[in-house]
Amino acid sequence: MTTIEVKRDLLFDAVGESLTDVEVQQMCSMLGLDLYDTSEKQMLMKEQDDVAATADASEEIIYRIKIPDNCYNLVDFETLVDGILVLLGKRQKYIPTLRWLLPDTHG
Repeated sequence: MTTIEVKRDLLFDAVGESLTDVEVQQMCSMLGLDLYDTSEKQMLMKEQDDVAATADASEEIIYRIKIPDNCYNLVDFETLVDGILVLLGKRQKYIPTLRWLLPDTHG
């Protein structure tokens, strides 16, 4: 499983609206993703276990999103935003148009 970190405010800017944590959790669930939110300060505290090291860290919310191996198309920020926009009804789901090509039988 791959984990990506996305700043909440950056995600909301890309989506074009602020969402509640419950709405983001529901959308991630609909996309088959696991969502964990934390701040930079909390992450550093957990990793380094040193209060002094976190003095300059921000309290900005960062979503940690775990992406299953079968959802490789959602690993980058742009496709994650596209998926959320489709769920919000702001973008049409991309459906490719296929057509059959018949072989030329005259020659």
